[in-house]
Amino acid sequence: RSDVAEHTGAQWVEAEGDPAGIISRTSEEMDWIVSHIRPLVAAEPLLAWQRNSIYLRFSHRDYHKGSALGEVASLFDLAAENCFAIGDSHNDFEMLDPAFAARTACPANSVPEILSHVRETGGLITSRIHGAGAVEALEHYFRGDR
Repeated sequence: RSDVAEHTGAQWVEAEGDPAGIISRTSEEMDWIVSHIRPLVAAEPLLAWQRNSIYLRFSHRDYHKGSALGEVASLFDLAAENCFAIGDSHNDFEMLDPAFAARTACPANSVPEILSHVRETGGLITSRIHGAGAVEALEHYFRGDR
C-alpha cells in the first residue's frame, strides 16, 4: 500500500462490506500497480484481483466472471462447448477461458491482453468495435443455429 501511495497518484478505496480496491489516474499507472501487486497476490492462496481499466478490486481467487459463468451453466446443465462469452477488458480473462465457454469473442477495440488471449485460445476477434462487435460475434456463432 505504501508503494502505491509513494509512487502513484492512485486512490485506495475501502468501504465496509465491499472488497478493497484501487483507482488509478491512468491505465499506465494501473499497469505499474499491477506489476507490483502481482507477486504479492501470488503468495496468498485465496487472494486475487480483478482489473477493468483504471479500476482494480481485490477478491477471493475462486470468484470471478469465469466461475460465475460456470455456475450458471451448471444450473442449466450446459457444458462449456455450449457456452458463449464475449469480453473486452482485463476483468474478462477468466470468463474467456475455454474451460468455461468454448465460443469466445472480443470486439476489435479490446485491450491488447484480451486480444492476445482470445487469439491464442482460438476465439473470434471481431472486425467491429463495441456493441457492433458483440453483434458480429453473435451472428458468427449463432446465425446458423436458427
